[in-house]
Amino acid sequence: MKTFQLVTLSLVGALVASASPAPAPAQLEKRGAISVRTWSGSGCSGSSATVIKSGFGTMCAGPKPGSSFEVLTADSGCTVTTWSGIDCRGSSAVFANPATGCTSIPFGSVSITC
Repeated sequence: MKTFQLVTLSLVGALVASASPAPAPAQLEKRGAISVRTWSGSGCSGSSATVIKSGFGTMCAGPKPGSSFEVLTADSGCTVTTWSGIDCRGSSAVFANPATGCTSIPFGSVSITC
C-alpha cells in the first residue's frame, strides 16, 4: 500500500512540476482587445462609428460601409478585415496587427478577429 501511495504522489508531483505557469494577469488583460473607428470619407473624414472588440473570436461589425478606418487602440494579436459586401462577405483585405492610425480603403463591412 505504501508503495502505491509513493508512486501516486510521485506522479502527481511530476505532473505539477511539468505544467507551464499561468500567464500573469497583465498579459491576460492585454490580449484580445481593439478599438476601431470606421469613417464614411477617405482620410478618416465624414461621419464615423466606433467598434470595440474584447476577448477572443471573430466579430462582424457590419453593415458599416465606409472609405477608411482608424485603429484607436489595439493589441498586437488582433486582425482587422475589410469586406466589399455587407455582413462580412465578398472580397476582403486583411490588416494583421494593424498600427494605430488611419487606413483609406473602401469597404462594405469590417470584421475583427482576436
